[in-house]
Amino acid sequence: MDGAKSRWERMTLNRRGILRRHNEKMARLDVAIEAMDAVLKDL
Repeated sequence: MDGAKSRWERMTLNRRGILRRHNEKMARLDVAIEAMDAVLKDL
C-alpha cells in the first residue's frame, strides 16, 4: 500500500511540474504576442 501511495505522489508531483512548465511557456507566448501587437500598431 505504501509503495503505491509513493508512486501516486510521484506521478502527481511530476504532473504539477509539467503543468508549471507549460504555464511558463504560455506566459512567454502571451508576452511575445503582446510585443508583436505593439510592433504592428507602430507600423
